[in-house]
Amino acid sequence: MRSFRRILRSPYVLPVATVATAAALLASYIYNKEDEVIETTLEEKCTKEPSLREPIMPSLGIEITIHNWKHFRGQPESHKSLCDFFNNEMQRLGQRHFIATYLVDVLDGLYGDSLVGLHKTSSAVKNDDTEMIAEGFAKIVSTYVPLGHVSPQTKRQRLSDILQKINAERSASSHMFNETNFSQKVATIQGTEKFDVLIDLNTKSELSDMLVHLYISSNYNKQIALLITGLHSLDVLLPFLYHNSSQKLALGYFWRVVLNTYVLIGSPQLNFQETNVHHLNWGYIESRANSPVPSIIQALRHLEGSSEQSLYKYAALNCQ
Repeated sequence: MRSFRRILRSPYVLPVATVATAAALLASYIYNKEDEVIETTLEEKCTKEPSLREPIMPSLGIEITIHNWKHFRGQPESHKSLCDFFNNEMQRLGQRHFIATYLVDVLDGLYGDSLVGLHKTSSAVKNDDTEMIAEGFAKIVSTYVPLGHVSPQTKRQRLSDILQKINAERSASSHMFNETNFSQKVATIQGTEKFDVLIDLNTKSELSDMLVHLYISSNYNKQIALLITGLHSLDVLLPFLYHNSSQKLALGYFWRVVLNTYVLIGSPQLNFQETNVHHLNWGYIESRANSPVPSIIQALRHLEGSSEQSLYKYAALNCQ
């Protein structure tokens, strides 16, 4: 009996709850036969991030390496050192493989000021400016905000319906979504389990349409404009990711930013009724704008793509 008790007290025996947790995490993996990779959900991935450990302060003079760069997230004072690190990595890997290697991990914690870094990165890619790409990555990492976990699921839901549910929940319960901490907001959303959604290239156009509807419904809120230009920038970078699983994860991180921003601006109701402006061309719309053409109008034109909806042109006409 004493031997048995000693075994139970041993640190090498896992509690039943731990075993159950491990089983649940194992079940969250999705095998993607098309890409022959194991896809990790956002929640599973976040549990492994070094950002959850004690950060390494730059004042200690520790060199940034491939093994510790995530420790410098959310440290604006490390921006220059991160620029140097990413520049060296780009020289080692080459531009395309560098972006494919680091982009998804860099996007974790994307929010606010870091969307500016995303825009800077996509502009640099268009102009083949390697130093600016490194600076954009460093901007995103140094302005990192831990937003909590929102795990993609295979259950299909319309994105606009999810925002409407958040709006209804907030109306029904005044204490909900009142937290000031972003990770708490997302934890609240995640706790309801009905706001999870699978974002991939097939739903990207739906995400774009919903953001433009939200932009108009919110009376052209600047935070939503930043999301629209951010999605435009992300769309430029997605082709650099080799696997569909990586693209889904990148879009999942961006969806997390959308949820946070929607809560932050007060969860406005989506009530826009489309006005038909198909007869107008983009040349006319851009001629009415300031010179150079504002990034929001450029983003709206890019994201419209083959969409048959005229809300993109309507938004571009009225956001000036």
